[in-house]
Amino acid sequence: MSTAKPGLTVLYERLRERRRALERRLGRVTGDRRRDGGALDPDFAEQAVQRENDEVLDVLSDTERVELGHIDAALARIDAGCFGICDACGADIDPMRLDALPSADLCVDCATEREHTSARS
Repeated sequence: MSTAKPGLTVLYERLRERRRALERRLGRVTGDRRRDGGALDPDFAEQAVQRENDEVLDVLSDTERVELGHIDAALARIDAGCFGICDACGADIDPMRLDALPSADLCVDCATEREHTSARS
């Protein structure tokens, strides 16, 4: 890990801790989906509720996997020495943005442009 930028060690540790928390949560969600706590309830109405909950667990799982990917990419940028540099324009990402969203890979301007472009599509 490179520590050339001020506060980088703190952000690195925040990313690592968030990654650990997501991995723990993802493990619990995966266990719930595998029914580690037991099979489906024999009551069909209760089974319907359990299956609806499965859909929610699937969305949570997908969301956590995406966030893990963003965190892994940010950790790789730190290791490569290019953390805090916008992937789109090459400008420095505002330290306040990185403090709020340590996995950010775009400056505010490029993130806003990408959001507007996505909204128009």
